[in-house]
Amino acid sequence: MEKQGIILQDKFFELGESPIYNESQDVIGNVAYKLSIANKFEILKDEEIIFTGKSKMFALMPKLIISDHHGNEVGMIQRKFTFLKKKYLYIRNDGDTYEITGNITDRKFDVLRSDVPIIQVRTLSSFLSLRPHTFALEFLELDLDKWEGIAVIQGVRMMVKDENNSTATAPAQ
Repeated sequence: MEKQGIILQDKFFELGESPIYNESQDVIGNVAYKLSIANKFEILKDEEIIFTGKSKMFALMPKLIISDHHGNEVGMIQRKFTFLKKKYLYIRNDGDTYEITGNITDRKFDVLRSDVPIIQVRTLSSFLSLRPHTFALEFLELDLDKWEGIAVIQGVRMMVKDENNSTATAPAQ
């Protein structure tokens, strides 16, 4: 199988759009961040919505729903209950489960299915980079549609940012 690469950029404020690049650094789509109480984003290709992500409000553990362009739920990212380390799962409606492991904040993590890497995420940016906060997704298996994979990566990154922000702003005990 030929590996596929995608390049994404983080935004300091999740407003507006951020480009999605292929390995040749051509823009192939956008991530559109929506302002709302619940975190929302859209994955766009040719200005058409391909996938959306929206956090589930009032859940015991953080969850984010991934939907297709018709609004049908295709899967859910949820935090796995663990005591030592935060872990995340992407559970598709067809029953397939993917584990997301590694350092999500530093953009160095993997998406695994049955302990086999499906997507690797690695940071590309450096202090002197012309495009700060860029990171690459390498699709090692065609187990997930690349657009759905992009939505999963954006969704888990958004969840972790929210959790880190809410922890940082929580009052001291």
